Amino acid sequence: MSTMEQWSFSESVGRMAERAFEAIGLDSGVAAAINSCDAVLQVRFPVEVRGRIETFTGWRAVHSAHRLPSKGGI
Repeated sequence: MSTMEQWSFSESVGRMAERAFEAIGLDSGVAAAINSCDAVLQVRFPVEVRGRIETFTGWRAVHSAHRLPSKGGI
C-alpha cells in the first residue's frame, strides 16, 4: 500500500510500533513480545447524535496482563 489513507487501523499501529522499536534499537525478541496481544475486545454501541442514532465501534487491546492492572485502551 502506498499511502497512509489506505492502511487499516491495525496496519497503521503496527507500522508505528515497528518504527519506534527500530528508533530505540529494541531487541527483536522483546519487540515481538510487546507487539503481540493477549486479548482484543470489540464493542459496538449506539449513540444519539443530533436526533439520529449512530453506532460506534470501539476496541480494547490488552498487550500484557502479567502484571495487573493490565495496560490497554479504547
